[in-house]
Amino acid sequence: MIRLLISLSIIFSFLSCQNISFKIDKEWQEKYPIEFSVQQYKIKDLIISSQLRANSLGDTLLCLLQFNPNEKTQISPFNFRLQTPENYKCAAFNNQIPIEFETQTQMALLFSPVNNRAHFLKTGEKGFLQKQYQLYFKYQNKKYKIDYNVNENDYQKYFQEIINSNEVSYYSLINTNQLIDKQIKYSTKLNLKNNTHSKVPQSLHFTDQEISHNGIIIKCNPYTKNQNLYLHLKIVNHGETYINFKPNQLKIIDSENTLIPINKHKVITLKKGDRYISKYQFGKLTKKKKQLQMDLSAFTYTQTAQKIFTIQPQFYLLSSN
Repeated sequence: MIRLLISLSIIFSFLSCQNISFKIDKEWQEKYPIEFSVQQYKIKDLIISSQLRANSLGDTLLCLLQFNPNEKTQISPFNFRLQTPENYKCAAFNNQIPIEFETQTQMALLFSPVNNRAHFLKTGEKGFLQKQYQLYFKYQNKKYKIDYNVNENDYQKYFQEIINSNEVSYYSLINTNQLIDKQIKYSTKLNLKNNTHSKVPQSLHFTDQEISHNGIIIKCNPYTKNQNLYLHLKIVNHGETYINFKPNQLKIIDSENTLIPINKHKVITLKKGDRYISKYQFGKLTKKKKQLQMDLSAFTYTQTAQKIFTIQPQFYLLSSN
């Protein structure tokens, strides 16, 4: 890795003396007001001037690249990857068509990286804008990178307006041991009632965010943003039978209220191998709750319409941003 960085620094030469103009359209400046450093490098016969910018929410980044070639050159946007401080790389989502040119040419690439992996896994949201990014790309079968650092004044304004005004709190499963026996007894009794003679023993496992029962995996991540309660939900059916999920019957219970999704949703049927991911909003909590409880009556077997779960797992307040 050290050798690679040394070789990149040798190949890249900073061109303060080239004085090649790099202009940004007013439309880009207004739409992406958060500035990162402007960079200018020479790679063999090609001079690259570039700047990274972000929109006011910090969820989309614009990389403007200006190429000044000495000869006819081809560049493929597909070869560019933006990397976060957590080493997550993503491709541009707006442009994948190679371009060929022999005069000064600009290219605009849009990125939407996962800025915070832990936040993304819990919420499905990509997280707040970071202070530093790197652009990795290939040119003539060699690898290069460009470093970008945010304008501190722009970031301080973003921090105050976006990060400070969007407090996020996460919840995690607790008291799972006492639920296992109750659920296994219920499932065993259900099998006897339905004359189902399964040779596979009943199983129930918990992690801090996941419930796994007889091949049905439910990853549930309750969280609040500015006291608005959300549930990021992922369902995977590895079981042998079809299951129904009725989002309108989802219930999250706090010490004072029972909350249901604020919007209406269709019933989801999952056969073996199907998976489903969605996010639901449950309205606003009157105050931060240390514990939440979830009613899983929304999950039923398709054929019998019987409830899959008899338990109501509890979640405790884990942390805030």
